[in-house]
Amino acid sequence: MEAVGVTLGAVTLVTTFEQFRSLYKICKRLRRFKEGIDDLLDELVIQQAVFKHETWTLLISALGRSTACKMMEDNTHFAWSDPDTQHRLDVFLGDSKEAMFTVAKKITKQMRSMQQELSQFKGPKESTEGKAYRQGFRNRFKFTFSEDRFRGLIKSMRQSATDFRTIRAQADEVTIARPEPDSSNTVNVTRNLEKAKATQLAAQQVHEVLRDVCKLHSKHHVQFCLKPVTPSSSGSQVQFQIAFGHLSRRHEFRKCDPLWFIVESVLTGTISTILESTPAPNSGSKGLVKKRSISEESSKCHRSGRSKRVRFGSPSPTELQPSKAMTASVTFDSLLGKEIKSDLCTYLRTVQEKLQQQGGCIGVLQCSSKWQHRVLHSRGPYRTGQCSAYDGRSLASLLSLREQSSIEPRPLNILQRLRLAKLLSTALLTFHGTPWLDTPWTSQDIILYNVTGQQPATATICELDAFVEVPVAQGIAEAGLVHDVADPLSPLVHSPALFRLGVMLLELAFERPLKSMRTALDSAPGMPPNTADVYTAYRLSKEVPLSLGLGYTKIVERCLWCDFGHGSNLSESALQIAVQQKVVTELDKLQSALQDFAIY
Repeated sequence: MEAVGVTLGAVTLVTTFEQFRSLYKICKRLRRFKEGIDDLLDELVIQQAVFKHETWTLLISALGRSTACKMMEDNTHFAWSDPDTQHRLDVFLGDSKEAMFTVAKKITKQMRSMQQELSQFKGPKESTEGKAYRQGFRNRFKFTFSEDRFRGLIKSMRQSATDFRTIRAQADEVTIARPEPDSSNTVNVTRNLEKAKATQLAAQQVHEVLRDVCKLHSKHHVQFCLKPVTPSSSGSQVQFQIAFGHLSRRHEFRKCDPLWFIVESVLTGTISTILESTPAPNSGSKGLVKKRSISEESSKCHRSGRSKRVRFGSPSPTELQPSKAMTASVTFDSLLGKEIKSDLCTYLRTVQEKLQQQGGCIGVLQCSSKWQHRVLHSRGPYRTGQCSAYDGRSLASLLSLREQSSIEPRPLNILQRLRLAKLLSTALLTFHGTPWLDTPWTSQDIILYNVTGQQPATATICELDAFVEVPVAQGIAEAGLVHDVADPLSPLVHSPALFRLGVMLLELAFERPLKSMRTALDSAPGMPPNTADVYTAYRLSKEVPLSLGLGYTKIVERCLWCDFGHGSNLSESALQIAVQQKVVTELDKLQSALQDFAIY
């Protein structure tokens, strides 16, 4: 019994001590009320900073630094609710998406709850009398019994932040281990640029020949396709779709439809030999080429016999294999091998009345030791039927349709705009330094044809062919007048050609012409009107929609300000490679991503 009494006494003593200890702890908390609140608030601020930094790191890895910074600086930024942002995060996180979002929601909920509860204790300065005193005492008493719970919340937030960091790091490791596509390989880029140089030389030769091929009219307006066809994988054969007319399409009426034909430039030597013997185009000369005597070249062709003429049938082993389009039969033998010297307009009209089959060879523009320029019959970019003069629309007018009415379907869907952006970028690299890019292109110069035959004004364009309209005048003196005109943007931008490309990419993103997006602040008093384009482009480059992909904004900014790290001369191979890698290749990646996820 004595032992039981001692035990009960000890238990009573321990219980009393624990109660006294708890009471002492409560009194201590009451005395340290303000210090405890401040300590918990400091802990909360630290956890908020940790979570914010981890979120910023996640957004940089998934969306890029530029977009991540904009989103973190502005909680109301449209990217937070943009479906494309959600899609990019889903792709980056993969199977960890649900776990990451669960942890993020848990941390956000805990922080918001703790912030609201602690804000109740941080009231006005405490009073020693009246209602304010009683409220302050209640806050002290309530906090005394809630501090342990707050400490538990802080510990839980630390653990959740660790989980968040772990999931983000695992997603980074998967992204780093993912192989890069072959299209970004420097060897492939260099090979593509070498092939583009051969196309560039052929395009320059075609412009030179077309200048003197018609003596009936002193000036022609030529629509030149920006997507040449290369039947030969080596680039030794290049086909250019061309519309030839002597009245500008900017006039209200035309007396006749344009004359459609294809010029197939055949390189009789090797590409490396031609590149070595031909000086690289200089941006200062702007593609001005020396006039040659076509009569002299044609006389060489005649003296060399009929082996230089176009023949149909089985070619000799030493002859260059013609493309499939050249193997078509012709309905009248008088056109075979005919060299067109000075009557192209009349000649083409005669042929169009007699020849119905598209693609047949109808003559030769020029023969030389390096090039043969063969004329193939064509009825325009349409797959079926004859192409009319009024079927094409400028890119600016097509984008204006979207501005005038928001009714679906859009004139250009997302995938078509990306394809067109890539085509324009590739064409810039191909035709810079030639008369076809004598002055930087704008959306008003780009003519689009729908190869399906539907009207662009009333139907969604399924497939597009892009052309540029360029005046071609007789003689070197008259043609050279165009080259002497200085670009008004030259003092304001590093590369007018790349800047104009960036402007067209902006217009494709906003689906509106640049002029329609100007504001009164963009037009500086006393400055030329074109300077408004610079201010407008700078303002809009910060607001590019994410519908075309997150990397599209960076591509636009690089083009506008020539931000490639290799100067501003497009004749330099280093800048060409940079544009190919950071513009054309990146646009191709965006296009492939949309196709993989069936986003149109």
